[in-house]
Amino acid sequence: MGNEVGGFTTAAAAARFRAAYDRMMAAWPVDRTDLDVATSFGRTRVVRSGQEGGTPVVLLHGQGATPAMWVENVAALAARRPVFAVSTVGEAGPSTQTAPLRRPEDMALWLDEVLAGLGVAHAHLVGASYGGWIALNQAVRRPERVASLAVLDPARALAGLRARFVLGGVVMSLAGSDAARRWFLSELTGERRDAPSVDLTIASLYGYRIRLVMPQYLTDDELRSIAVPALVLLGEHSMPHDARRALDRARALIPSVEADIVPGSRHLLPADVINSRVPAFLDRVETPARQAPEHEH
Repeated sequence: MGNEVGGFTTAAAAARFRAAYDRMMAAWPVDRTDLDVATSFGRTRVVRSGQEGGTPVVLLHGQGATPAMWVENVAALAARRPVFAVSTVGEAGPSTQTAPLRRPEDMALWLDEVLAGLGVAHAHLVGASYGGWIALNQAVRRPERVASLAVLDPARALAGLRARFVLGGVVMSLAGSDAARRWFLSELTGERRDAPSVDLTIASLYGYRIRLVMPQYLTDDELRSIAVPALVLLGEHSMPHDARRALDRARALIPSVEADIVPGSRHLLPADVINSRVPAFLDRVETPARQAPEHEH
């Protein structure tokens, strides 16, 4: 399309990404329906799974990860609730961006339009890394549809990015070597260098002209303004930021928060931790009063 923003650098890069994405999504463990939602910033692909009733869970992936990053989590999260795994516009994936995202306000408007297009009145937002920042940003700027937040090692939002992480990312962008990139991503996430998820992230990050808003460090006042229950889980050995500083800010500033460091974890938290902590948190959030109408009519 002539008005598409971003895009793959070559046809070969697009084919490599598609093969890696399809391989990961073939392992999706529950029934799924692929939906397309029109927004001011382009067509957004959403993968729907789970139950019909209950407050929906909206999954927001990390940069370069696509909705496929949730393949080991979706069964646990969809056991009692609808789940919508969103493909972020502005990067490689099945969504198509047609207008630039320039500010955090644009990202919040985009997600609000996605939720409106899905008919979702209130949703539990679950975000990892960049998706964690999207979730927190939403609660600050467009909180009307947010029922709760579960953020998994959110990028930059709670603690500034470490210089060595930023430098490493720049070097990997310039390296042109898959071996070097596999090493860096393995150090970042703790995954095997030959893992399918690493293949997908390489194809996503290094074959596509990314047009995303840089994740923002949230101010003390912004964090204090978050009015919904929040779960913050941080990797003990997270490369992007100082987990202890992020923990301290979350506990001190977010009014209703459970915040913990996951021992031994890197930036990508273990699936078993996500699959136990997040559903249990959602159950506690909903216990006092089951959410009233979850879908608009």
